[in-house]
This record gives sequence, C-alpha cells and structure tokens, in this order.
Amino acid sequence: MKEANQYTLKGKGLSIQYSSTSLAGKPILSVERKRREETFQADRLTVVKTDLGTLVSVDLEANPDLDVIKLIIAIPPVNLNGNTKSIKTLAVVATHYTSIGGPQLVNGPLITYRTIELKGKANHVEP
Repeated sequence: MKEANQYTLKGKGLSIQYSSTSLAGKPILSVERKRREETFQADRLTVVKTDLGTLVSVDLEANPDLDVIKLIIAIPPVNLNGNTKSIKTLAVVATHYTSIGGPQLVNGPLITYRTIELKGKANHVEP
C-alpha cells in the first residue's frame, strides 16, 4: 500500500495543492486566495510531523510594524490502495501582530486565529 504524497484541497476562499515531494525531492505548496496564486518551495515552508499529521506552514504576508500572516495546514497521513481518497482537514490562518518597538507595544492579543475547513483528494504521484 502506498502513502499519499499529493493533496488537492479547497475551503472558503482558499485552494491548496501540496506535494510532499517534487521532481527535486522536496515539498512544494501552491496557494490560491484573493484571486492570487503563489507557489512556495521547500526553503519557504516549515514541515513538522505531529499527532495531528504533518503541519505545513508558510508566511503569506509580512506587513512591517503591523503583522505577519501565516498559513498552517494539517496534512493527514493517507494510505492508498491504488486509488485517490477523499479527505477532510483544516487550515489555520494565524495573524501575528508586530511592532517595531517589540511585542509590548501591541495592544491586545499577539496572535489571532481563523480556521478553514478543507475538503479534497489525496493521491500518490511518482516523482
């Protein structure tokens, strides 16, 4: 049985394609939001295996002296018997509020979270 290495996911205002391996042997993530598509190579991604599955995170926006917007996606392990499997998972958009003078100058929470339910497909592609 093979483990999935490619995921195509959609949620409210978000389309994601994640491959845990590419032709270069490294992960790659494509994110479409706000009618804009960006592709992130391995050097811009943080990939960590946890009890939730693999967490893939990337900085989407950095606004100096204001905030950094991060996207974190929970990628579940999926065993395949030669077929594509439907999956449900989630993404978290985390806004980290910043100040040039340090966190003590931020009034209120330093991080806020918005969750997005994702549905899609997991499959295996030979690199």
